[in-house]
Amino acid sequence: MPAYIPLTVNHEKDSLSWCRENLSWTEDDWVRVLFCEDTVWTATREVFPRIIDKRARSRYQPSNIVEKDHYDRGCLMVWAGIMADGNTHISGTEMSDFSAWPR
Repeated sequence: MPAYIPLTVNHEKDSLSWCRENLSWTEDDWVRVLFCEDTVWTATREVFPRIIDKRARSRYQPSNIVEKDHYDRGCLMVWAGIMADGNTHISGTEMSDFSAWPR
């Protein structure tokens, strides 16, 4: 399972504020929105370069997040997006390790 760091209270407040401001959006407004996602596949079972310590109340502290660069068989990142009236092309990037991964 990939490491997941939850949203902060400020992120949640900003998201809720954005939703309230755009509550009356029409379909024409949503047509301009792009939803996107990226996924990483590796030749090993481990999927992401972050391991999080599972101790309660300390698991998301930066000192407990360990970067791992041991993907000797390489990996592939794929990105795509969808919109109400179309989609993007699927883009892929091969990487031999995560040292070039944007952080």
